[in-house]
Amino acid sequence: ADEAARKVILIEGAPGSGKTTLSWHICQKWASGGLFQQFSLVVLVQLRDPAIQSARTIADLLPHADDRLAQEVLSEIQCREGEGILFVMDGWDELNVEQESVVQQLVQPILANPLPNSAVIVTCRSESSGQLQEVASSRIETMGFTPSDVKAYFFECLKGDAQAVEKLSEVVQQNPQIEASSYLPLVAAIIVAIFLMTPTNKLPTTLHDLFTTLVLTCILHHLQARTEYKAIRSLTSFDDLPGDVQLSFDHLCRLAFDGLKKKKLSFSVDELGE
Repeated sequence: ADEAARKVILIEGAPGSGKTTLSWHICQKWASGGLFQQFSLVVLVQLRDPAIQSARTIADLLPHADDRLAQEVLSEIQCREGEGILFVMDGWDELNVEQESVVQQLVQPILANPLPNSAVIVTCRSESSGQLQEVASSRIETMGFTPSDVKAYFFECLKGDAQAVEKLSEVVQQNPQIEASSYLPLVAAIIVAIFLMTPTNKLPTTLHDLFTTLVLTCILHHLQARTEYKAIRSLTSFDDLPGDVQLSFDHLCRLAFDGLKKKKLSFSVDELGE
């Protein structure tokens, strides 16, 4: 197959707009016989996985712990030069483009494609998709929820409790910044989680405070699961963290901050430290 015949579909959208969920949905629908039945094999590739980022062969992308089985599947795929194979690659913006990987060969037209007849669906944040836009044969944008979708999502999360849904909707409407971001499925999920975890069913008024509350709540649950921190009943700010926890949290914050500057979104166990 020539380069023009490469089938690359780009799914782009804002962080939290549902790109990863859509990737999983595509694979699940194919497996249940509801989508893309022209493909005999669909492979989900999580590009944030360090093992995937350093993959040198197609076999490294296949979900088989048994190397021998992976090689057998690869041999069959190679005989057809990828015909009937769909790779769903999630998180191109999390791929280290400076690190050579077979993943890039499947997408980039300037590189020799080991499976020229294969098709690729790749997800990426909109601000990082410029390179992919040049090679994509089709582009799809995830737009998130409509207002009616948000209410339906609340209804499902609150298990059909109409009174609770109405109360949550009112609280969201009272906070314009929160309401303006609730179209993002990830933000909607955080809103519901905090609403349920807060005794007064109140929400922070800004996105910054929303995310801060989420992080503090997660840390609190982690601490309360450990015997030495069971006495801690609440956390109202990061200054309330125990000294040793504060040091670990500061390390993670610095790691995340430096990673953002380098456009790096995934880290190894060694980088995380103890």
